[in-house]
Amino acid sequence: MLIVPLMTDSLRRFGALVFAVALVGFSPRDLSARALHARYSYAGFLQDAQVLTLQLDMAAADRASYQVNMGGDLMGMLASMYPFHMQLTSQGRVNGQTSLPSHYRSDISTADERRIVTLTYSAGGNIQMVGQPATQEGQEAFARGLVRGTMDPLSAVAMIARQIKGGRDCGGRMQVFDGARRFDLTLTP
Repeated sequence: MLIVPLMTDSLRRFGALVFAVALVGFSPRDLSARALHARYSYAGFLQDAQVLTLQLDMAAADRASYQVNMGGDLMGMLASMYPFHMQLTSQGRVNGQTSLPSHYRSDISTADERRIVTLTYSAGGNIQMVGQPATQEGQEAFARGLVRGTMDPLSAVAMIARQIKGGRDCGGRMQVFDGARRFDLTLTP
């Protein structure tokens, strides 16, 4: 009975860890003026055993757009105890150093469930969400008016990478919503 709540909490922590690892991987030299694509592969270890693979791709068809894809899996014995797979994708346009997302999709599978969330962004900060299954947290965030004007986590990564590329510090606050959780990401230089 306690495994499900602990696993849910663990997945939230895992998501925060993945977000932090993605941010650490970006550097100005990788996103130079001539480069419109960056790929990072990560391996997570528990002592000497690899337990995680993570792939992060950033691409841009032109200087005013972005697409970020992130996928990851638990591996080995940990995966046999806690099967986990995620595939996230985000795309949008850029206005100066700001990300303007148009579409975000999160597909996360565990042993007990598969959850797909799609966010579609429109003018004025309006967002439509389709959750399969719908999350109570996501519905409450919409009902409380907390979602309008937010961006998805991968758009936040794209925005931070653009700021670094432009030689700007990463100070500021971003309002982020991933379909379940609404949080402010505060960065200090």
